[in-house]
Amino acid sequence: MIKICSVNLCAVTAITKGFCNKHYSKLKKYGTPTAGREIKVKHGMKHSREYKIWDSMKYRCGNKNAVNYKDYGERGITVCKEWLQFDNFFKDMGYSNGLCLDRIDNNKGYYKENCRWASHKQNNRNKRNNYLIQGKTVIEWSEETGLSPQVIHYRINKMGLSDLDAVTTPLLKKHNKEKSCQ
Repeated sequence: MIKICSVNLCAVTAITKGFCNKHYSKLKKYGTPTAGREIKVKHGMKHSREYKIWDSMKYRCGNKNAVNYKDYGERGITVCKEWLQFDNFFKDMGYSNGLCLDRIDNNKGYYKENCRWASHKQNNRNKRNNYLIQGKTVIEWSEETGLSPQVIHYRINKMGLSDLDAVTTPLLKKHNKEKSCQ
């Protein structure tokens, strides 16, 4: 019995895994036997938040005219081949639920194992320009110690304290210098 290629409207004899040579080679190369066809499956998400995030990701990594290209594409930050198609990105990442797309390692590109949905707070703490002290940002130390970020930076930059001393030395309490009535 002769099998026909399983791609819709292709009447060529199937050779490998249910596909003709042309569609099987597209499957191996692009991950889909129908790559390059004019008829595309519509996902209905073009106006969704996830689609806009995906589109922005591709733009800043691949378009030299993008304002922030120097921080992404020029640094070698790329989008993996699979994620060049929205359907694959969405399959891996799902709904954002109001969160931001965040790369776990900011020196690596956009791919499933290096990306997550993160809160704005978490995303802002995962920037390459953050100053880290023993793996924590200055803001995290500020929250933990009650010292303001300005005090921590002042102690390091102006007073010359070590990073650890800057965050572990408590503030001196001001003494009330009012004269007591006797």
